Amino acid sequence: MKITREDYLKTLIQTQYPSIRSFSEHINMPYSTLTSILKNVGGASVDNIIKICKGLGISTDQLEKLEEQNQLSQKDEKEINEKIESILSDMDSTTGLAAYGGTIDSEDDIELIKSSLEQALKLAKRTAKSKFTPNKYKQ
Repeated sequence: MKITREDYLKTLIQTQYPSIRSFSEHINMPYSTLTSILKNVGGASVDNIIKICKGLGISTDQLEKLEEQNQLSQKDEKEINEKIESILSDMDSTTGLAAYGGTIDSEDDIELIKSSLEQALKLAKRTAKSKFTPNKYKQ
């Protein structure tokens, strides 16, 4: 699976500094702010991201590329949506859950199933892309 921005930053910090705390002191950022950012880079201010990147000697473009690599293409999204619709249509009253004595009564249940399927299929697609994409096509 592709590395997240958070994991990438943690790895760089751990290889260049003895601890996260020493890095936070080096860039004059409160330790609690830095650890919060390392849990969710997307929620950080631009100024803090720039400060972290400068401290690590990387560009903000490198972080952006990591995020782009983790995205699915429109074709992938279309395939996932088609698969979800196929699975949901297979859950009809004769061959689906009713065949085993179960039912899906509410729209909320259907939305929960759809959401779960979508997350699982997206994760599977990302994993497959990272494992089976030839190196010459990786950036």
